[in-house]
Amino acid sequence: MKVFLSWSGDYSRDVAGAFGEFLRFLIDEVDPFVSTNMDPGTRWLDKLSTELELTNFGIVFVTRENQQKPWLNFEAGALAKSVEHGRVIPIAIDLKTTDIDPPLGQFQVQALDEESVRRVVEQLNSAADRPLKSDILNAKFDKWWPDFNSRLDAIGANIGKSTVSAPVRDDRDILEEVLATVREIARSTRSKESDLVWGDLASRPSFEDFLRARRSPSSSKLSPNALETILRLDATSRPLSSDMVSHLVGAFKIKEHGDGALTLYYKDSPHAKERELIDIISKAMKVRINVVVGEGGDD
Repeated sequence: MKVFLSWSGDYSRDVAGAFGEFLRFLIDEVDPFVSTNMDPGTRWLDKLSTELELTNFGIVFVTRENQQKPWLNFEAGALAKSVEHGRVIPIAIDLKTTDIDPPLGQFQVQALDEESVRRVVEQLNSAADRPLKSDILNAKFDKWWPDFNSRLDAIGANIGKSTVSAPVRDDRDILEEVLATVREIARSTRSKESDLVWGDLASRPSFEDFLRARRSPSSSKLSPNALETILRLDATSRPLSSDMVSHLVGAFKIKEHGDGALTLYYKDSPHAKERELIDIISKAMKVRINVVVGEGGDD
C-alpha cells in the first residue's frame, strides 16, 4: 500500500523521513514515499505524478513555518484529488492541531504524540489489503515507539543548528518560486468558484495563475513533462487563455474560432519541443489546435 509523505522545509522533511522508516517496522504492506528518497537524475515531476497516481494514503507533515507554504498546499491538494478524503491526514509537528488553518485544517488533523500517531497507524492498517490483528499491531507499536520518539526529540533539537539547506532539484525550485508569488495573487483575487476537492478556497491557484506569476512565462522554462504533470494536477479545470497558449508554444499570433478551435501562426516551422507542448495543451484543454507556418493570420 502506497503512502505519500508530504513535507516542506528541513524540520518537516526530517520528521517525514523518520515516520516513513517507523511505518516500515510496523506494517510490512506499507510502502512509504518521501521525495528525498529519489535517485539522482530522476525527473522529479514525473516521479511525483507517478507516485500520486499509485498512492492509497497521504500524510502531510505541518509545522508553524510551512503550513502556509505554497508547495505544501499544492501537494496536499493533489493528494486530496488522488485519494479518498478520509485518507489525507495532516500531522501537526510543532503546533496545536487547532492552529492549522484551512485548507489543511479541513482534514482530520492529528498531533505528533503517541496516542495520535497510534490512531494514524491503526487507520493505515485498516486500509491495508491484509491488515494486522490489533494485538500484533499494538505490540509492534509499543516496541518501536520509544526509538521513533527519541529520534523525533533529536530532530527537534537539531533544528536551526545547520544553515546548509538540502539540495533541491530544478523543477521543485521553479515550482516553489512560482507558487510563492501565486499565493499572493490568490489572496487578492479570491474566487467564488467551487472546487469539489479543494473547496472554494483560492489558495489552490489555477495553472494560468501559476504561469503568470513568472515575470516572463516561457516554454523554455518548463519542460513538456513538467507542463503535462502540472496540467494533470491542476484541479481547477480552468482553461488557459489564448494569449498564454501562444506564449507557451512560441507562436507570434493566435486566432480563436467559433467552435473553440485555435490556430497558431509561426514565421518558421515550430521545433519538436513546441509541437510536443501544443499536443499536451490540446489534449488537456480538449481543443483542436491548427498550426500555420509563414502566414500572417490577418484573414
